[in-house]
Amino acid sequence: MLEITLRIDKKDKTFNQDFISARMLRKTLELSKEVSKGELYEKEIDNIVKYLVELYGNQFTFDELYDGFPASELVDKVIKDMNKVVGKLDEKLEDMPVDSKN
Repeated sequence: MLEITLRIDKKDKTFNQDFISARMLRKTLELSKEVSKGELYEKEIDNIVKYLVELYGNQFTFDELYDGFPASELVDKVIKDMNKVVGKLDEKLEDMPVDSKN
């Protein structure tokens, strides 16, 4: 399960997400390519924030995340959540039988 805490109206509010759609897996892989380039400018930070809002099912807004999440933790948070999303895929791929006929 994914979890994020935002400060909204001077109160900490925690949001959870326990369902990851196939579309979010695809978006995770796309963002992973973008983030792995190592250059983070305004556009990339906006894409990270949009991704997190969508990953958590739009339970909070773009502005609530921007204003309520610590800047120093943003990149670590998105990487951690992306690893959780992709990690489940990696586990499934490892469990798949290998066709030894080739």
